[in-house]
Amino acid sequence: MTCGERIRQERQKRKLSQEDLAEQMDVSRQAVGKWEAGQARPTREKLERLSALFELPPEVWREEPPGRAALRRWQAATAVLAAALCLTLAVGWLLWPREGEPEETEDSYVDTSYMFPKTLPLDAEEVEDFGRWSLDPGDPEAVTEEKELAGEAETVFIDQFPGSSWLRIIRGDPMAENHTTFYDVYALYLLHITDPDARLVPLGRLAEYNHYVGSGLDGAEYFTNVLGHDGWKITLSQGAACVTSWYFCVGEDGVPYVLLEASGSGEPQECDVDGDGEKEVVTSFGLPIGWTVYDTKPDGRCVAYTLDQEGYGQTPVSFSAEEGFVVTDSIGTVMARYLLAENQLERQPQTDFSLADYPDAAGTRLTFSNADPDQVVYNGTVRVTLRQQAYLALQELYGITGLTVDTAFCTVSGDGSVTFSVDAAGERVFFQMDWGRDLCGGAEQPGCSLVWRSEADWSPLDDRLAALPESGSSWTEPEQASVWIYRRMDRLRDGELITVVRDPEDGTEGPARCFLYLSDGSYYEATLTGSGLLRSFSGPYPAKKS
Repeated sequence: MTCGERIRQERQKRKLSQEDLAEQMDVSRQAVGKWEAGQARPTREKLERLSALFELPPEVWREEPPGRAALRRWQAATAVLAAALCLTLAVGWLLWPREGEPEETEDSYVDTSYMFPKTLPLDAEEVEDFGRWSLDPGDPEAVTEEKELAGEAETVFIDQFPGSSWLRIIRGDPMAENHTTFYDVYALYLLHITDPDARLVPLGRLAEYNHYVGSGLDGAEYFTNVLGHDGWKITLSQGAACVTSWYFCVGEDGVPYVLLEASGSGEPQECDVDGDGEKEVVTSFGLPIGWTVYDTKPDGRCVAYTLDQEGYGQTPVSFSAEEGFVVTDSIGTVMARYLLAENQLERQPQTDFSLADYPDAAGTRLTFSNADPDQVVYNGTVRVTLRQQAYLALQELYGITGLTVDTAFCTVSGDGSVTFSVDAAGERVFFQMDWGRDLCGGAEQPGCSLVWRSEADWSPLDDRLAALPESGSSWTEPEQASVWIYRRMDRLRDGELITVVRDPEDGTEGPARCFLYLSDGSYYEATLTGSGLLRSFSGPYPAKKS
């Protein structure tokens, strides 16, 4: 008999309702319902009170792992006592709370993270060549423009660093062996691509005797906020289980340089694995799989952290650029999360959100000024950290405006209010979000407010770069803009719009106020600038009485 079944049996024996038992235990009726359904387990203190109330010994709450009786019958028939016992112990170890580990509390979902180690140790080594990675010079004569004209070299990539020089990747010196052509791959640059006298300057050789480049590069993409830098990531296979990425940045003089060269069994990934708003580089290697994480320190140094099986042991940890380091079950449910700390991965409190919920905002570097950003807030339904409240707000900002912010100072509070400013004192606030109950906030009408650069020249929200509605809609301005903005929202939106009405007291020019009505009569209020950009939004408000 399970713990929940016994609670229900003893309650019914005494003709108590769930409300009656909840009142005697100082919990909600929902908590009792979850106990009896097996969705949650009472804390030790609550089990002691249940024992006293039902006049039962403490031992009755120790559940026999499912299937033990069947295993005993089976072992007698098959004589495999050792295997059955090992299986039973393994199930018991996974399912039974251990001394010193946190138990789930009433009114909560099942927090499985306690089953896994609090920390996973990492080996650390400083990356000495970070920011000044040297390339083998090779033979620059193999990739001259004359060689390209002669068909002995070919450009496989060329693109510009914004407002600066052009990076060019060329394969050359072809060698045919056994129906396969091998190449040397070089990086070069041009200061001015439109200048007929501009000289193609070699940076060095990336790969030698490589046949994978015969079908082109594995990847070439512009990266932002990776290890605190922006630039071009060039990726190329160098073996059956070896993929290398070169992270190119550019100096003020227009000369590109290699920030980092990273190799692994798959393409290196970028992910904020320490929660500081800056993406780290993660590579994988070997079987059983291991990972190397490249992270920068405040003094500019780069450290490579390595996690292998010796570090994670039997913990089934995995990594993805969307989720970071996690432990999942067979269907992908996250059971535990880990963040990078000093020389270790630290298990985080279980929450309902992850990097996958704010992919466009995760690159913003936030400085929190008034609270522990990793404090977990729980309202009986939703569990979220203050840091996650901030990044979810920035994700909503991206949905509304199409804009991301590189850096900001952030002030968070336990009531769901989040403000973003350009100064540590918090005097120049450019964005504020007030979350409702859905995100552990206290706002009756959740909402946000924005300050645009046209209104304050210090604001990072540039009107000229913001997303705007396409023309041709049946809505007229500013109604058209209100509907378009509402449909781009994610967490502030609740229901389909029926109609939009502009405040009749508005003038024909300048800021406009609109009321966005839902089918039940409730409505949102939006204020827009003269150019149709959102200035403030809140709701839903209850239907107006006629």
